[in-house]
Amino acid sequence: MIRQVKAHVILDLKILFTEKVALAWSVALPVVIALVFQGKFLESISSEEQFTYYLSWFWIFIIIASFVNGIGLQIARLREYNLLKTYVLIAGAKHPYVISVFITQCIFVAVSNLLFTTILSSIVGQFTLLNFILPLLLWFMAIPIGMATLLFAVLPLKLSSVTTFINIALYPLFLVSLNNLNVPPMVNWVNPFTIMRHLIDVLMSLFSMLTSLTLQPILFIMLGLYFVIGLFSYKKLSLLSLVQR
Repeated sequence: MIRQVKAHVILDLKILFTEKVALAWSVALPVVIALVFQGKFLESISSEEQFTYYLSWFWIFIIIASFVNGIGLQIARLREYNLLKTYVLIAGAKHPYVISVFITQCIFVAVSNLLFTTILSSIVGQFTLLNFILPLLLWFMAIPIGMATLLFAVLPLKLSSVTTFINIALYPLFLVSLNNLNVPPMVNWVNPFTIMRHLIDVLMSLFSMLTSLTLQPILFIMLGLYFVIGLFSYKKLSLLSLVQR
């Protein structure tokens, strides 16, 4: 299985990094937002902890955008065009291919966050090894959320109709989690961005960057729920298109 996974990862990376628009979009857009729209806030940052927490907002967005577009919608796209069956037949089974997709996106996120963090750190003048390690740890802790995006590949939806809507919906969800808007707690906890914000708090606390932290059981309950949704979606994943022949 390792050989099949490795072959698919190499193939997917070649395709992914050939399309430089994806990498530029995932790095350039956060940089523009940070420098142009939040330049004054960036200049007001005075401590290492503040800078790390500021960077984490963008790490979270890059990771979730990668989960949605690189895992859920990508597999759904292959299934819709009846290419998923071919990939799975080459891999020999469903799980080597799905694992290779996760590994590919992990590498993509690592490169994106490395470039983004390097650019912002150069401008602010704060280089900390931890800022290059935290996004990777955050990615691994958020794998249940990535698994849940497989639900997009299970639902009988026509991608051309929902892809734009799903990507647009990421922005209000992101803003709600950042601004602590007055929404029902349970609705807020369903938001993957809220879960990721609490995960970064856990990581920063472990590395003594936060002095106090109250762990909420709902965090682990929601991660477990996302994991169950992902497992269910994986088992129900069809290799053939549900909307066209």
